[in-house]
Amino acid sequence: MPDPADRERYLNHFDLEKSLRSYREGTEMEPLVIFSKRQSGRKCFVKYSASMRRDPMTGKPTIFGIETVAAALEDQESYSVDVTCEIDGEIFYKRFMFYAVDASVNFYVLLKSDYTAMQAARNEQLKTALEEARQANVAKTAFLSNMSHEIRSTMNAIIGLDNIALNEDDLSPKTREHLEQIGVSTRQLLGLINDILDMSRIESGRMVLKTEEFSFSGMIEQINTMISGQCRDKGLDYDCVFSGKLEDYYIGDDTKLRQVLINILGNAVKFTPSGGRIVLSAESVVTFEDKSTLRFTVSDTGIGIDRDYLPRLFEAFSQENIANTSRYGGSGLGLALTKNIVEIMNGSITVESEKHKGSSCCSRRWQHL
Repeated sequence: MPDPADRERYLNHFDLEKSLRSYREGTEMEPLVIFSKRQSGRKCFVKYSASMRRDPMTGKPTIFGIETVAAALEDQESYSVDVTCEIDGEIFYKRFMFYAVDASVNFYVLLKSDYTAMQAARNEQLKTALEEARQANVAKTAFLSNMSHEIRSTMNAIIGLDNIALNEDDLSPKTREHLEQIGVSTRQLLGLINDILDMSRIESGRMVLKTEEFSFSGMIEQINTMISGQCRDKGLDYDCVFSGKLEDYYIGDDTKLRQVLINILGNAVKFTPSGGRIVLSAESVVTFEDKSTLRFTVSDTGIGIDRDYLPRLFEAFSQENIANTSRYGGSGLGLALTKNIVEIMNGSITVESEKHKGSSCCSRRWQHL
C-alpha cells in the first residue's frame, strides 16, 4: 500500500479535484480507483479490472489502459473517456476522468460521473430545436410555393402581353427591340423562380418524380432544337452523339431529365466563347433485366473551371468569381439543383475541367426500359 504521506497527498488532491469537477460538471463525482505502478518493496494499490486496462483478445492497452492514460496526461491536465452503456434496457452515460497525482511513479486518480440527466436534457433541447427547424422549413416551403405561384402568374401575364405586342405590325425597330428584351428578362426571372421552388421542394422532400413512358429520341430532339439555336446565335459548333444500344422508349421523368441536360448544356453555351464547340453524348452503359444505366456527357471548349473550385461547384449560390457573375449572369442555383435532381433519380454527376481548356460533365443514372 502507498505510505501514509502518499495517501495524504492523494486525499488532498482528490478533494480539490472532486470539488472542481462537481462545480464544472454540475454532477456528483465518486472516487472509483487509485492505481500506481508496482514498485519494489511496495504493493500495488489497484482496484482496476484487468479487462478494462487491456483487451483480452489482443493484449493491447485499451482507452482505460495505464499506458494510454500516461501518454494522454503528459501534455494535458486531465484525460476523459465518455462511455454509453445499457443497464436493464435503459441507456446511461458515464464519464471517466483521469488526473495525475504523481506522474513520475505513474500514480493517478480516476473519477467517475454519471451525466445521464444532463445528456437527456441536451437531447430534449436538440429534439425541440429540430422540431422548430422542421416547422420553420415547412413554413418557408409554403411561403415560397405561394409567392412563386403569385409571381409566376404575373410573369406569365407579362410574357403573354409581350408576345401580343410583338405581333403588332406598326412597331418601330426600337420598340420591337425593347419588347424582345422584356421577353428575355421575364423568362429569365421565371426560370429563376422555378429553380428556387424546385430547391425548396427538394429540401423539404416534396419533389416527386414521374414514372411515365416517354420517347427518348423525342426528348433529345427537343433539347437539340433549343441548344443548337443558342449555339448558332453565338457562333458555336454543336453536335449530339449516340453510342451503345439506346431504346426508343424509357419509363421515368423526362421533364426532370430534360431539365438536367438543359442546365448543363446551358452552362456550356454560356461559358464557351464564339468559335468553340459543344458536344452532347448519350450511351447505354449496361442493361440488367428491366433497367438500363444511361450516361450523358457534355463537353465544351469553354473557359474551364479552376481545380480548386471544383469541390464547391455544386453548392447552392456558389460562383467561382464575381467577375464571371457580372459578365455571364446566373444565380448559382442551376448546378446545385441539377445535382440534387440527379441524386433523387438514383444517379451521379461528375465534372472534369481545366482552366482555359474546357470542361466535361458526366451524369449516370438508372432508367427503366
